[in-house]
Amino acid sequence: MRSTFSILPYINRNKVKADGTTSVLCRITIDGKSSTMATGIYCRPEDWNSKTGTIRTVRENNRLQEFRKSVELAYDEILKKQNVVSAELLKNTLAKRAVIPTKLLQMGERERERLLARSKEINSTSTYRHSGYYQKYLKEHLTSLGKEDIEFTDITEDFGNSYKAFLKRYKNFSPSQTNKCLCWLSKLVYLAVDYEILRANPLEDMEYEKKPAPKHRHISRAELKAILETPMLDPLQELGRRAFLFSTFTNVTLNKKCICKSESYLLPVLPTANRHVVHRLSQLCGKLIRPHFHIPTHAFSFGGEAGCAAGYCFSRRKAKNLFLALSTSFFPHQNLF
Repeated sequence: MRSTFSILPYINRNKVKADGTTSVLCRITIDGKSSTMATGIYCRPEDWNSKTGTIRTVRENNRLQEFRKSVELAYDEILKKQNVVSAELLKNTLAKRAVIPTKLLQMGERERERLLARSKEINSTSTYRHSGYYQKYLKEHLTSLGKEDIEFTDITEDFGNSYKAFLKRYKNFSPSQTNKCLCWLSKLVYLAVDYEILRANPLEDMEYEKKPAPKHRHISRAELKAILETPMLDPLQELGRRAFLFSTFTNVTLNKKCICKSESYLLPVLPTANRHVVHRLSQLCGKLIRPHFHIPTHAFSFGGEAGCAAGYCFSRRKAKNLFLALSTSFFPHQNLF
């Protein structure tokens, strides 16, 4: 039979610290017997909502919600294993788990336990898996320094810079990978600040790696203007220039199989959806029957019912006018047609 179980967080407004905050306590009641324990969370009395048992500040309130979840999980585990649970037993179990680690790697393992429980809730293990890599790199760096672990009080900005140099020199990490490892280190130090092991984060002023400037995969307006105004002497280069400009302005992808050159003509030729081979153009729309143009995809197809089903149909005269209009707009200084 399941016992009665309740959690009541509260604060003692009569005991306020010099910084204006007070401790958040938790009363655990099981079958009418209660036990009180500290949560390790502090807040200002004016930020406490006694009706809902919450804190106005988001950060402290999230920590309080995590504490409530940990109490409920511990209660369920004890009940499954021992079939009996009391307020003192639950308090002692939580007190053992609430031992705050004072070393870096110990804090990392505790945070990974929290991430593991969270990964099961959201059904995603990517964050937990990546944290294992970051924890491994920290351990390797400490091993290179001849240490198994390091106290939070011994961490300085020089330690963060040496860890960054270790990642760049021995791991050959990119700036993005290096910054992710540094974020994990900084996160563990901030946890130490939250648990009042440290008064401030010694790595707060540590500089992260600057990401290289992105490589633009496009040309500038000036470069496009230069290509428009500079014809090539070599016929093949001129063919490639015209194909590039036509593809740029029409958004039609061209390749070797999609270009047909006949005398002074340069036309895009895209394969049809059916199995027939596309006619090779010897003159502008001279031997094509019912050319089809699909406006949404800017795709041309020639002949067959597949072209009609794919988009809008044009007669030979309209198709010819379309090509002439494109040519006149994109190559006004050259007589392509």
